[in-house]
Amino acid sequence: NPDLAGRRFDGEVHPSPTGGIALFFRGVTERAAAEEAARARAEEAERRIRESEALREIGRDLLSRTDPDTVLHRIARHARDLLGAGYAAVAVVGQSGETSWPAVVGSRDERWREIVFPPGRGTAGRVAALNAPLVIEGFPDNPDFPPGEFPLHAAEGMRSAVGVPLQDAAGRAYGALIAGWREPVRVGAREVEMARALAQSASLALENARVFQEADRARALAEAANRAKSQFLANMS
Repeated sequence: NPDLAGRRFDGEVHPSPTGGIALFFRGVTERAAAEEAARARAEEAERRIRESEALREIGRDLLSRTDPDTVLHRIARHARDLLGAGYAAVAVVGQSGETSWPAVVGSRDERWREIVFPPGRGTAGRVAALNAPLVIEGFPDNPDFPPGEFPLHAAEGMRSAVGVPLQDAAGRAYGALIAGWREPVRVGAREVEMARALAQSASLALENARVFQEADRARALAEAANRAKSQFLANMS
């Protein structure tokens, strides 16, 4: 049968009531496709388990830190490693809506230490204004993302990037987690999902560090007040 040419089959052989034999085939190609689909589902499940475990480890690491600057740099490092990016940054929104990058890992240029973006400009500015993820692809040729608005990405030779908001307990964006690749990368739902999950852990860790810092400051003020009181009583006696 020419329709069967080039195909592999398994099956069973039975006598035919009209003479000869009848072949009952099962398509090996169809079975192989089903097995491949099952393997792909299993690999996807394993990948998600590994990523969930990695995110839990990152959360534990971040919550174990109480110095805000250390937490910022650990967030950037974890973002770069988790997403396989060339560099990553944590950006914060100032009182007037301007944004800056206080922590960067993997950078080749030091201009991030000095540049402040106007409100709504740059990756963090757009992310904060939208309070939603931002994906950049085709940089620097994509007209939606002119290099003049993204000088730090341009300096790093970025081709693809993602930014997700850092949000407070009320859901307001006060910063952004940014990752950039120096080669064209398809930034899909998986990368955005991981970045958002990491941003949630990062926000908790930053709030935790803030609380510890305020507690330390309050303790130092109380100790200073006790010393002043003791000195005053000593002078009065």
